[in-house]
Amino acid sequence: MTILCFVAKPSPERGERPRKENHLMKVLIVEDDLDNARSVTEAAEDAGFETVTVHTGLEGVKAFETAAPDVVLSDLVLPDIDGIHVLEQLKKLDASVPV
Repeated sequence: MTILCFVAKPSPERGERPRKENHLMKVLIVEDDLDNARSVTEAAEDAGFETVTVHTGLEGVKAFETAAPDVVLSDLVLPDIDGIHVLEQLKKLDASVPV
């Protein structure tokens, strides 16, 4: 399991406001291996994060648009598009996403 991490900051262009201090950070997890996805999800939730977990790169891109995560953890090897392509798509949606 190789994971890429992208951190998304609130974007006024996407109509987002800065997170409140008491708001849980939301992590989008893109992992096709169900055991790995479950492990990463449990670890993130145990650490106090809200999670959204999907199993393909395209699902990850869609979830990024709808869930507005603070952090994206993506596997590199996915069944449809690889993690690098996921990154490219996220950058097209929000160029301010730091990598």
